[in-house]
Amino acid sequence: MEIFNRLSKLSILIETRYKIYLLIFFFLIFVASSLQILGINSLLPTISSFFDNSHNIENEMLNNFSNNLSLKFGISVFLSLLFISVSIMIFSNLIFIFVIFLTSKLAFQLEKNLKIKISKKLLDSDYESFSTLNKENTMSMFI
Repeated sequence: MEIFNRLSKLSILIETRYKIYLLIFFFLIFVASSLQILGINSLLPTISSFFDNSHNIENEMLNNFSNNLSLKFGISVFLSLLFISVSIMIFSNLIFIFVIFLTSKLAFQLEKNLKIKISKKLLDSDYESFSTLNKENTMSMFI
């Protein structure tokens, strides 16, 4: 219960736009992870179609997409499945790269804003409270 109290007090320090960034961050991680799972799971039909080109895929959506792709471009089922798998994995990795960028940007901005808030609070405080302040308790001014 104490952890929830501290988290709620810390959430007061974070501005609303950074909370939105955090929600976008968690959503993108969920989407990228789902795409990774989908890409890895599509490798099994790709491998089975490599050994048996007439192999039917059990997933109807993947089967239809693969057949349409192979008919449109005149390529084998194996190549169409390989293209699908690789495309999904590349797209999910691009999302992961964007998540890493968002994480570093968010961490930098949060650190910057917290330092500014702490500095303003220290500058606005009187000398007596400043002289009795421990370095370890700097965050206790806000929480």
